[in-house]
Amino acid sequence: MGLWPCELIFLPKSCHFFPDNRHCPSSRYHRIADESRRRAIPTAQPMEGLGFSRVRSRRGKRGRETKMKRARSLAVWTLMSLAPFGLTGCFPWSLAFLPVLTNQPWVTERMEEKFTKTSDHKTPILPPIRQGFAPPTCEDPPDEAQVLRALPRITRGVPFFYEEFRDDVQIVTERLVDKIDPPRFFPLIGPAQLHHCHWKCTVYYNEIIESGYPFPMKVKNPRIQVVYIDKDHLHMYVGEDPETQRSVTRDLTPNTIPNQ
Repeated sequence: MGLWPCELIFLPKSCHFFPDNRHCPSSRYHRIADESRRRAIPTAQPMEGLGFSRVRSRRGKRGRETKMKRARSLAVWTLMSLAPFGLTGCFPWSLAFLPVLTNQPWVTERMEEKFTKTSDHKTPILPPIRQGFAPPTCEDPPDEAQVLRALPRITRGVPFFYEEFRDDVQIVTERLVDKIDPPRFFPLIGPAQLHHCHWKCTVYYNEIIESGYPFPMKVKNPRIQVVYIDKDHLHMYVGEDPETQRSVTRDLTPNTIPNQ
């Protein structure tokens, strides 16, 4: 139970017996509140962009709050204006408070495959098949780098949580098709003969899965992958004239002996 209002307990409206009773409009509590409300008179409109207003007060509490707001606003604007200068390379402490950002190893591999390994899916154009010579055969199997690039990509792991590797890689190549088609017309090339070279590549390796958190773990499983690679190429067809075949071959292979 709280204090009853002065009107209900038959006390005079001046409430002298309860000077601090907030239920009585004529008590000292309301008189002090009214006087404080009259003293705090706004003298200016709030300034846009800074978030504070100038207030004149005799008690000083409102003035201290206004000064604190002004100081905070000035500190924020100062930091915002000096932040671009602190992030430049002119100061030794410019990046000292930022975490080190590292790239994963697979980022470099993807960039190399994109810009350097661009000839894996291109069909080369070779000199014509000369009369009186043995027909060419598929004697250049795919190299190990090309076979590894043709394998399914490993999972992009998270360091110390999940990482996948391939170890003890062995590649066995086997020629499946070695055949030359009769000459026909190819757009943008002209008459040529398509030489089919199909290879079967069997890859033996150990799949290693490591994790360091929440507890160290390493799993090693033997795997076998089979990749089929087509190294088809074109032989230009210029007819059966030996002299024409020799001249075209000389133009396409500038490092050959002139009399050949």
